[in-house]
Amino acid sequence: MSKIFTRVTPRSSLSIFITFIMLFVFNIGAANSSETELDQQPIIKTDAFKDIDLSHLEALLEESKKADARKKKNGDETLISSASVAQGISYFQIYAVGSSNIGWEYPQSWQTSTTYDYGGSLLRVAIFQIGYGNPNPATLNGLSRTPYYIEKYCSGGGWHICNVGETIEAWMYYFAFDGQQQGYFTSSSNSTASPFGYWSDSISIQ
Repeated sequence: MSKIFTRVTPRSSLSIFITFIMLFVFNIGAANSSETELDQQPIIKTDAFKDIDLSHLEALLEESKKADARKKKNGDETLISSASVAQGISYFQIYAVGSSNIGWEYPQSWQTSTTYDYGGSLLRVAIFQIGYGNPNPATLNGLSRTPYYIEKYCSGGGWHICNVGETIEAWMYYFAFDGQQQGYFTSSSNSTASPFGYWSDSISIQ
């Protein structure tokens, strides 16, 4: 049986090396292109599943008031206070976690993880903030997102989306992590008026 040998000359070695480099660069560029396209996918509107239910808001704030009273009684002044005239941030909390499979879930303030196991193509988190502040990008699984949708709230007659002429007191920030199904979510905001400070909340999404 005859054997075939290929002689590798300096020129052919150089050609092989150049070809290898070109393929490597092409593959890296393709990967980066895919990541860029994923990040630039248009955000699907919030009505992809049912609108958020505001009835949980009053109960959540009432729970916060009771927690504040207990902390004050124990001499702990570093607390989350309840609704008041909008100044600096006085309240900042994850209000709802939602997906296209589950819909919205409304975690209690003491919960460290969601109740349901999430799935589906859409994953959203809503943060409720009372008082003026600048929200920072939220993170999940190493991804960072800014709010894709913001609602302005007023408290006269019960919390509602502000009408023309009303004084804005609070904001609902919506974050989208579509394509993700679980992970550790964190969000924060910096108060821009008294009381100044840094506020944050987090939850493990199952």
